[in-house]
Amino acid sequence: MDFIKPYYQDNYEVGFGIHEIIDALKGLDKTENDFDWIVKPRIIKLDSHSLKLCIDFLKPKRKPRSVSDIYCDLMMQGDYIDFNEEQLAKFLSANPDIFDIKKESEYFWDMDIKLKRK
Repeated sequence: MDFIKPYYQDNYEVGFGIHEIIDALKGLDKTENDFDWIVKPRIIKLDSHSLKLCIDFLKPKRKPRSVSDIYCDLMMQGDYIDFNEEQLAKFLSANPDIFDIKKESEYFWDMDIKLKRK
């Protein structure tokens, strides 16, 4: 942490070091609140906020989208994503009342997801 902190302080405007700092904090069993951020990063976790972001991404789409498409959009929305694509697929699959999910196989990368139309 001592090594990267000065580099972060000099380059925080471009998001330099956020991933490394958060990963280091996790390794030290700490949270993002245990670091003195100049600008607090936007960390996306699997919660109601990320669910809303996924819904907002899919709303204007008529065709189903892959988990990777949704994950890439989330990467653009935040500074750090606290989950991987497989965890996202399981999270979205746990909401069958919101999403239509088509699986071509047992693998998450073969899932196509779209919003249920009312």
